[in-house]
Amino acid sequence: MSTIQLNFLTSKINERKYTDAILEWIFSHFRSKIQVDKIMEVNNWTINVYPTLLASYDFGKIVNLNTQIPHGVCKPTTKTVDCYVKDINNDFVMLQNFMTVSHELAHMMLAIFYPDKRSTYRYNDKSWGKVGQEGNFFVTEVHDREKEMVLEKKWIRTIEVWRWSLAGRNIGKIYLPSFDITDLTSQ
Repeated sequence: MSTIQLNFLTSKINERKYTDAILEWIFSHFRSKIQVDKIMEVNNWTINVYPTLLASYDFGKIVNLNTQIPHGVCKPTTKTVDCYVKDINNDFVMLQNFMTVSHELAHMMLAIFYPDKRSTYRYNDKSWGKVGQEGNFFVTEVHDREKEMVLEKKWIRTIEVWRWSLAGRNIGKIYLPSFDITDLTSQ
């Protein structure tokens, strides 16, 4: 049996907090025992967390992409998620980074739940997706929801992660804003 691989190529972020947040976000999408096959599929994926300084991905038609801001790439064919985050061990930076991480995880989860589904864009996205254009559901839906997050304040979900410490003392939870797709995965 395989298990999900989390690789951190960062040097400063708190890997334990990020690991807890990533696993909480992923596995909170499973609400039914009949989803065991989807849970097993998650275990075939690899999630890599890189500092933005290592970003060199070619996004094709996107010009003037500032690779120093958090961003990522989900690659369903290789079952890989690459997240590029600010490599700073700071609570507020983690809040910013996790929105990007959860965006990429949303692509991953929808690729697992809806691998062959196609849909059309409801909005123009930041890259090449245009209203009415057809694409993979795991891309179009995430990018449309990202737009609706801004326009309508929808699809934002807060997750709670324990192990929040101050000067080595556990002081409770951290609440991280994240991307919401639970309505699509809670069958």
